[in-house]
Amino acid sequence: MPSSSAARPHRLDVLVTIDENYALPFKVMACSIMANNPGARVTFRLLQGDGRSPGGVASLRAYCARIGAELVATRVDGRLLESAPTTKRYPVEMYFRLLAPFLIEDVDRLIYLDPDTLVINPLEPLARTRLAGQDCFAAACHTGVPEQIAKPINNVRLHTEGGYFNTGVILMDLPRARRVVRIGDISEYVSSLMRGTFLPDQDLFNALYGRHTHEVDDGLWNYDPRSYSQYLVISGGQRDFDWVAANTSVIHFCGSRKPWRSSARTRFEALYAHYMAIERRYERR
Repeated sequence: MPSSSAARPHRLDVLVTIDENYALPFKVMACSIMANNPGARVTFRLLQGDGRSPGGVASLRAYCARIGAELVATRVDGRLLESAPTTKRYPVEMYFRLLAPFLIEDVDRLIYLDPDTLVINPLEPLARTRLAGQDCFAAACHTGVPEQIAKPINNVRLHTEGGYFNTGVILMDLPRARRVVRIGDISEYVSSLMRGTFLPDQDLFNALYGRHTHEVDDGLWNYDPRSYSQYLVISGGQRDFDWVAANTSVIHFCGSRKPWRSSARTRFEALYAHYMAIERRYERR
C-alpha cells in the first residue's frame, strides 16, 4: 500500500524565460518533467519579453494543457534591461530570471530551468532544499577541470570567493530573495557589462548573488554531459551512465551543440531524442 505522503500531490513551479526560438526545447523539457514527476501539480511560469506574439504564448499554453500542466505568462517591460548586452544565442530573456522575485508573488519557491535541460528524475528534493542564513538561491558549480582552472580567474574578475555557479538550474526562494535582490543593482550591473562578455547573465548572478547561493551537487542537479569522462574519473568510476540514469535529476546540454539540432547521437543525445519523440506524440494530439 502506498504511504499517505506518497499519495499527496505536491506543487512544482518551474520558471522559464524563453524567446520564440526555444519553443521546441521548452516542450521537450516540459514533457520530461511531467514524465518523471508523477502526481506533481506542475505550473510553468513564463516571463516573456515584449517581442513574443500572443499566438506563440497561446500555443505553449495549449501544449502544457495537453501534457497535464499549466502555463502562466507574465510580460516583462523591456525597458528595465534595455542596456543589457545580448547576442542571438543569449537574448535579453536570459536576464529575466533575476526579476522573478518582483514579478511573481503567489508562490514561495520556483525552480528556474534553462530550455536546454532534460529532467530524468524527480525535482521535488531540489524544491525542498533547506536554505540557511542569508541564502535565497541554490545552484551548482560545475566540477570539471576547465571550471577548476577558471575558478581563481573568475574570483578575481568578479570579486567573489566561492565557486562559479552555473545559472541553468536555480532554486529560488522568492520571499528570501526580495530581501536581497534589488532591480537597481541589476540594472546598474547590466549597464556596466561590456558587449562581447561571454556569459553576461551568469557573471551578473555570481557577482551580485553568489554569496547568497547554497551550492548543490552538479552531478545531481546540473549534469554537463560533455564532462562524462571527468565525472567518471572524479567519482572513482561510480558515476557511470547507469548511475546518472538512476540518480541525476537534471541534465544540462551546455555549449553551442544542442541535441535537438545534432544528427550525431551520443548516449545522452539519444536520451534526448527519446523525449523529443514523446513531444512529437503530444503535438499530434
